[in-house]
Amino acid sequence: MAEEKGSSAELVRSFMVQETVLRVIGIWPTSSDSLASMARWIFAMMTQIGTICSLSLEVYRHCVDINDTMDAFIMDLSSIVCLSKLFILRVNSKHTYALINSILKDWSTVNDSRQELIMFEYFKRGRIVSLLILYLGYASGFSFVVKALPLDVISPFQVRESTIAIIRSFRSSSWRLKRERSMFQMFRDSANSSTNASNTFKLNYFLATYCVFGSLPLFHHICVLVFQGMQIFVNAVAHCANDGLFFSLSMHLCGQFEVLKMNLAEIEFDKEIASRKKIELLIKRHCTLAVLINDLEQSFNLIILVQLLMSALLICVEGFVFLVCLSIKDNVGALKSVVLMATLLIQLYLYAYAGDTLESRSEEIAQAAYDSPWYHARGHAAKDLVLIINRGNLPYQVTAGKFVTMNILTFKEILKASASYLSVLRVMMDT
Repeated sequence: MAEEKGSSAELVRSFMVQETVLRVIGIWPTSSDSLASMARWIFAMMTQIGTICSLSLEVYRHCVDINDTMDAFIMDLSSIVCLSKLFILRVNSKHTYALINSILKDWSTVNDSRQELIMFEYFKRGRIVSLLILYLGYASGFSFVVKALPLDVISPFQVRESTIAIIRSFRSSSWRLKRERSMFQMFRDSANSSTNASNTFKLNYFLATYCVFGSLPLFHHICVLVFQGMQIFVNAVAHCANDGLFFSLSMHLCGQFEVLKMNLAEIEFDKEIASRKKIELLIKRHCTLAVLINDLEQSFNLIILVQLLMSALLICVEGFVFLVCLSIKDNVGALKSVVLMATLLIQLYLYAYAGDTLESRSEEIAQAAYDSPWYHARGHAAKDLVLIINRGNLPYQVTAGKFVTMNILTFKEILKASASYLSVLRVMMDT
């Protein structure tokens, strides 16, 4: 049992799968900020400020086509959300650090196999979802790289109509001279096509910044691509790793409410003094969880508000881009839009799911107190149970900027509103 406990504690010391990447961009909460962490955070902020400036200028000039302008607009909004998350999480790092310390303390002090099993279930759920959203963020960033590759030039499986016609004539003819002429013509066409491909070969940008940078020398172009790769990486990490952090913290708090509910349901009132002391410990634990939920709310409520506003707008825009790509048979662009929309929807859903689960688990405390043998309670113990039931009837909630409660009902309303706006955009496109 000691070995299992030690292995579990060791596992949870790296319980955040996004800890490494959050340290890279300097927003992992620690007790003291080092100069290296501050420098990484400033660099991450500067990359997103550069992205916002270049893409805003691209949208203003719109010298290429509508697809380029829409890509620049979408990434511009995403960079604004990313910049907000970088700034807000850094400012509220003390609240997040208190939550992480509480998790490590809970895992180091657990001494009941049933409690450990409950905590591990919620830990595993948070880890799986965090990995999923992080990989989706990487996939979204990689889609920008794939779209910039000149696939029509570097593809080794191109078959031209002239080559097919030559092969057919080669098979149907019986004259040696005609075969030789066909072979010569095939090689000449192949050489001409390769020459034309090399002449039309053109490096693209990862981000839609063709109006800003235009045609650059090869070395300068590579430098721009490297910097844009950093911008995409910081954007993906700041979005998805931050969301995974929120979900993991929320799931741990849900697990602690589950443990508290189990302890309340199993309390015995045979001895008044012992039962009162146990109730006092449970009440203190309930108050501690209330403080931790307040830390969670203080750390992420503004982030959720910005994410909610921008995601609703981006889902509509990406849906419109998806319809446009399908109409012009741009499969790569359509795939990129699908990946981005899936990422946005999953981001919103995990906020809604975490808030809804936390609200339900905190509300179950009142039911757990009622399920206990309260009819055997006497004196102050009975009064304490009444207070627990009254407080449990007011569940804790995670909000978006103190305005909107994040739960499944809010997510449904967002989907309905986005679908309505998208239908209006489709009608405008058809007309």
